[in-house]
Amino acid sequence: MGVCTVCEQWKPRVTGWFGQANHSQFAVRQLTHVPGARRFETGTPSFISASAASAAIRLLLEIGVENISS
Repeated sequence: MGVCTVCEQWKPRVTGWFGQANHSQFAVRQLTHVPGARRFETGTPSFISASAASAAIRLLLEIGVENISS
């Protein structure tokens, strides 16, 4: 798999420890981004938010989007 050449031209505005070359080092003053698109990864995903979104989608599908009015 090749490295995303466009990604190499962009610098992340927000970064997290997953976007760093040595993520276990926690060197916040000396960031070394991972090559490619992984440099835009942030930190640990918000599992609580993902769980809530999943429940909301299940509810919407149960009700039926066509039955919801604005």
